[in-house]
Amino acid sequence: PTAAISISDNSNIKVEAYPNPFHNETNIVINSATPLTQCRLEVYSIDGKKEGELQIPGNGRYKLSFPYLAAGTYIWSLLEKNAAIAHGKWIME
Repeated sequence: PTAAISISDNSNIKVEAYPNPFHNETNIVINSATPLTQCRLEVYSIDGKKEGELQIPGNGRYKLSFPYLAAGTYIWSLLEKNAAIAHGKWIME
């Protein structure tokens, strides 16, 4: 399995998602030098349709389940207080 490292404009935030590609479940690890609150993860299809949204407490490791997603490529965005702080790409098998 490979990991997807996020793209962030803030060097104090690191997000890893693995395995990638995945089937139904993946993990996300959020490490931030400053405490994060009111986070959510939004998932979009490659054509921009919002496919899901999950509340994320903040720093930590989380197992995420997406049994409703079809195989394909998805873009995810991590937001804190409605501001995007990181994003990346997932491949669902």
